[in-house]
Amino acid sequence: MNKRTVKQFIKSNIVLAVIVLIVFGYYMYKKPSIPRKSDEVTEYVSGNTERVYGDKRVFDYGEALTDKEEEDLEFYIHEVEKEIGNDIVIVTLNESLKEYAEDYCKRYNMEMVSPDKYVMLYADEFWEVNKFGFDRPQILDGTQNTGDGVILVDNLFREPETGRIYTWMGTTGQAELRYSSDEIDHALDVFYDNLDEDYKHGLMSFVTQVSYDLDTEIVDLAFKPFAIIVAGFVLLIFVLTHLKSKSGKVTTTANTYVSPGGAKFVVHEDRFLRKSVSKVYDPPSSSSSSGGGGGHHTSGGGGSHGGGGHSR
Repeated sequence: MNKRTVKQFIKSNIVLAVIVLIVFGYYMYKKPSIPRKSDEVTEYVSGNTERVYGDKRVFDYGEALTDKEEEDLEFYIHEVEKEIGNDIVIVTLNESLKEYAEDYCKRYNMEMVSPDKYVMLYADEFWEVNKFGFDRPQILDGTQNTGDGVILVDNLFREPETGRIYTWMGTTGQAELRYSSDEIDHALDVFYDNLDEDYKHGLMSFVTQVSYDLDTEIVDLAFKPFAIIVAGFVLLIFVLTHLKSKSGKVTTTANTYVSPGGAKFVVHEDRFLRKSVSKVYDPPSSSSSSGGGGGHHTSGGGGSHGGGGHSR
């Protein structure tokens, strides 16, 4: 490559290089960091004064934690809540939840739900009855405007019908709008993956993941419009530069490679006796994997919730 070619290459790509540098600089400026005690962090103040249990967030009914572990988890959750502006509630159980499903089905005149949904019904009711929500208690009108927060219910009881332990992560209000189904699955994976070390570590890891998920949304929202504009500008530059590029000279004609005797073509004919195309309709799920509202459903009390479950 000679000097002239190098100069032309630099000249034609300098605009793209500048754009890349701008995007990278903006990203580094906006990139979230893990808050340290010495950092200045804006703290959210909860407006909910109606919670039944006041400041309590950990309900170890399954007796999976020691008193000290429960105290440590409570403290950590309150610190995280100030950063993300959402309630985080942890419930452990060791009992069959089938009765919650029976009451739900009687209320709505429907057949029994599957065992994996028992814990979901419990989580929804626990959230609503005890008036959780960082902004204010959830208004049970089917909207996603109130009751901001996340609940994790881990039932250590093995349901006899399946012999499995079920866990549910529920989202409400801003948390429901924020979380996709994939992100809920990931948060539950984090909890399950860290249970091997010890139970408290698994719960701590889950709270840390929720902290990261809900604390980075503002950054994402601020970055996306800028990224879209830059991407469109880059595409425009790319199209304009390629439209101006010179096309190669034509060095052949239509008869360049035709033999003196002319071209001969063998004709093949296919006959289709029957053509049948079948389509299977795959109805959309109520869950969303790419945007917010993952696992959206309406509770027995009429509230809007999202969420997802795992079992082991």
